[in-house]
Order: sequence, then structure tokens, then C-alpha cells
Amino acid sequence: MLKIIGWTVGGLFIAILLVAVGAYAYFAPSDEAVLSVDAATEREVETGTLVGARDAFDTFVWRGIPFAAPPVGDLRWRQPARPDPWTGTREATAFAPACPQKSGAAVDGDEDCLYLNIWAPADERNDLPVMVWIHGGGNSIGAASTSVYHGARLAGEQELVVVSIQYRLGPLGWFRHPALAADAHGPEDASGNYGTLDIIEALAWVQRNVAVFGGDPDNVTIFGESAGGFNVLSMVVSPLAEGLFHRAISQSGGLNLTSIDVAENYRDDEQPGHAFSGREIVNAMLNADRRAARTKQDTLTDEAIASRLRELTPDELLALYDGGFGLMLGHPDLFADGYVLPAEGVYVRFEQVDGFHRVPMMLGTNRDETKLFTMMGPATEKLFDVIPSGAIDQAEYDRDNAYSSDLWRARGVVELADRLVANGHADVYGYRFDVDDWRDLAVVDLKPLLGAAHALEIPFVFGNFIEPLRIVYPPSDAFDELSSAMRSYWAAFARSGDPNAGNEHLPSWPPWSDDPQTIIFDTAFDGGIRVEPATMTEAAVRKRFLADRSYASQASYCEAYRGYFSGELFREDEFATLGGRGCPGAVESPGHE
Repeated sequence: MLKIIGWTVGGLFIAILLVAVGAYAYFAPSDEAVLSVDAATEREVETGTLVGARDAFDTFVWRGIPFAAPPVGDLRWRQPARPDPWTGTREATAFAPACPQKSGAAVDGDEDCLYLNIWAPADERNDLPVMVWIHGGGNSIGAASTSVYHGARLAGEQELVVVSIQYRLGPLGWFRHPALAADAHGPEDASGNYGTLDIIEALAWVQRNVAVFGGDPDNVTIFGESAGGFNVLSMVVSPLAEGLFHRAISQSGGLNLTSIDVAENYRDDEQPGHAFSGREIVNAMLNADRRAARTKQDTLTDEAIASRLRELTPDELLALYDGGFGLMLGHPDLFADGYVLPAEGVYVRFEQVDGFHRVPMMLGTNRDETKLFTMMGPATEKLFDVIPSGAIDQAEYDRDNAYSSDLWRARGVVELADRLVANGHADVYGYRFDVDDWRDLAVVDLKPLLGAAHALEIPFVFGNFIEPLRIVYPPSDAFDELSSAMRSYWAAFARSGDPNAGNEHLPSWPPWSDDPQTIIFDTAFDGGIRVEPATMTEAAVRKRFLADRSYASQASYCEAYRGYFSGELFREDEFATLGGRGCPGAVESPGHE
């Protein structure tokens, strides 16, 4: 049971801090400090001379390097262009602004945001493995500069070059409308996948330039979490990313591609569009009742619509979107355009011999992924609309989160890895992150509330446990020991494609097979690092749910089915007969998870 006692000023502060634990991977403040220039960091890249600074763990860092031209004016909603060269020496000592995104009632960031950051060992070795981080945030929030993503420890301890990149977010990164397609200069512009193209361009920049920072362009690993994990897998299936990377790590990812109908159409078309489809957003832009707006939109020329869209400020554009968890928009993204990303789904691609880039892959999720979203979502009573402030039914809370978290694992790890191995791809490794050893500070018992939730593995991978949040960790070395092991596995995978290489002191991590085993990352408090069978398929979760009779009412059972089995997972026959009584309205609305 969630424990809430009388609120004192101190208790309120602690509760706010605890809620932040689940979200800090996306919302932790960026380091705004400008570091002092170090002459030893001078490097020559294709656009000019750079100088960076010294950072922790005996590393050099270069911040805010442009890898593409500012995507503003006529370059909005176009493939990224090469950046202009500069004269003199550019001081790369401050992070660039984040890309435009919602921040409370305001919009933060700048459209001129296509920059990357590099950490490398200060002893200037050559041919080091390169790890390129793709941040998460629902493809609508986040930044490469977020403190937990700093790469100094990973680069210095593990002798790597670590790169963090930014990409256009929200509708500036993913947006489709026939008017923009009519104005396209090529299939890239027409795709709507501008954020995807930014990531590809950043990887191409790394290929051309990383050697001067000591990196090996023939040994590049892409890794990312949540939306970043989805974006990693989008690179695995994008024909345009061929040869730009050599290993891939998807943390809490998966890959659901959005159809063109869902991306573009009106929501009441015969093939319905998303609530935030291109046509629905133009309706909102026209600032009239929906019927009048649709009539007006249908009479406007493509040129007029494209012009009006490009005249919107980021604030005006993002104001057309509402809802979503944690300032994320819930907009359609990762479009199955048939050029940048395939027209068919990822499961089909992974079954084809030439449907994906055959690089070693690591796929993993956290045991209680969705508890972060449930804890901060509408299902729990809130103090100030943020802090869980009332008792919950722990059994129902655990049941509901188990279904959604297990489906995430089934779709993002097991179903993908099974197809890869069946297709003859042997270099696949699966993991699950189980750490839930949070401290009980009397105000709230975080262990059952948050568990091993979404994003909580990120500080373990980077070794960045932000000091103000140390209050929630138990007073032992267990977290640091697990983090050290995870960093060693990640680095070994980046070096060789095998997480076991050089890690003989750690438990052996078996590759996926037709009898799949997965490694469990946990602290010594709760079983430690171990290997277990991997059996969490979508069919197994579905079977368990269909046999469940614990829901308080048929209406809540039907609502749960819609929530867990949306989109392509929805089965009208199951919905119509659910629990022997069935559910009304067995028609699933379109959407994209």
C-alpha cells in the first residue's frame, strides 16, 4: 500500500524529489556552464577548426558541434543540409539549445538545434570504438545535453569515444501533409521523417569526422532509450543508414511504424487519420469550427497551406497539440513512407533476408516499464496534480502494470529477437533491468510504486547518479557495482559485438537462440546479475489477460483490453466476446504507440 502521512514542508520536498526519480532521465537540468578552453583539444573537422575543454575522468569534451545547417525558413520540413564552414577557431565549450518542445505553459528550445557533443580520452589514442547516444522523450521532448547523458565517465573509464546527438522533435521532426509533399525537393522531403533524417545525417557526420577525435569510423555503435531505442531500430531498417553504424543497442525500445493514412488523413475519413494528423493540425491552424476548417482547407492550394505552416512560430505550431504524458505530444511519428523507412512493418522486415542491417544487436526493457507513467498519470490521486497523494489498490496497480510492461517486453525484445534468430542472425542479446531497491523514507514507499520503471537504467549505463537524487538510493555500493558491470557489458559490445569479451569476471551473457535466455540486471540486494529463460511473448500475455477474471466490472475489463491491445494488436472477435459477455463498439480507433 502506498504510504502517505501528514504533509510537512520536508515531506513535501522529499515527495517531489521522489517523483523526479522516475522522470529525471528526460527532465534533469542540462549543464549550462561554459567550460574553459584547452588548447590541447584543437581539432580540424570538415567545416573548420574546433577547440574544446577538459572534462571529468581524464577526458576531453567538445560541445555544440553543428552537424547540419539550421532547419529554419525554407529548410523547415526538409532533409538536413550540410552546415556552412566557419573561419577562425570555433569554441565548442557550451551545449547547444534543445530543439523546440513544450515546457509547462511555454515552449523552450530553438529550431537551430542540430548539434552534437563528443567525449574522448585525453591521451589522444586512435581507432577507439564510438558510441552514439540517441536520447528519448517520445520524439517530442529531451536534449543531448541532459546531465544524466554526459559521456565523460563512459568514455574515460571504458576507452571509448562517446557522441550525443540532437534531432528535430515533435511536428518539426515528424509531420506529413500533402501540401508539404507537393513542395518537396525529393523523396526525403516528402517522407515526413525529418527527425529520422537528422539522425542519419549525424551518423554520416560521425563517419566523416570522428577519426580526428580518436574514433574508429568502422566501429560505431548506436544506442538509445525509449523513443531513442525506437530510433535505433529505425536505423536498423532504414536503407539510408546502411554502413553508418556497426552495432545497435535498443533500451526500452521497439518499432511501430505509422501508416501514411494515419499520418495524413482527416480523422473521419474512410481510412481514418490520427487526432494529430497533418490535415487535423491544419484544421486547428485555421482557427475555425472543424467543419468550416475542413471546408476551407480543401479549397486552399498546396502552396498556400505550405506557406502558412512555415510561417508558424514553434510556439504557435506546438500550441496546436494538447495532452500527452509529461509534456510529450503523442503525435504520429516514424512514418512508413517507403523510402526513408520501409512501407511494411518491422516484424516483416526482420523476417526478410535483406530486410535490415545485419549488425549485432542488444535489446532490453525494464521489468516495470509502465509504472513510471502510471505513477504520474491520472490513475493515482495527485497532490498539486503531480505527487501521488492517496492510497492505491496495490494488487490492481501491479496487475495493470504487469500487462503493459510485459507487452512492451514482448514487442520490443522477444518478438523481435525471435524473428532475427529465426532469420539466421546470431548476434542478438537480450536483457531485463530489475532494480527496485529504492529507500523507504516514511513519506512514501517507492519500491512498490515505481519498481524497476522506465528510464531508471540510464544512470547505470552512463554511471551518472545525479547527486540530489542520491537520497533515494540505499546507503551501499550495490548500485555503483551494478553500474560498473553494465558499463563493462555495454563497452565490450561496442568494441566487439559481444558483451562478454574481456568480461570474464562477470556472469556470462548468452546470445539469443531458439531456447532464449536473457540476462537480468539487479543489485546484490535482490539476486544480482543472473540469466533466466525468456518466455514473455505477446501471445502468452494475451492468453493470460483473456483468462483474467479479477476486473471489478465488465466495463473496466473492456477498457483495459482497448488500452493493452490497441492498433495492430486489436482483435474484434476477442473484443466482442471478452469475458464471455463481450464489449460494445468493437471498432478500434487508429493510432500509433
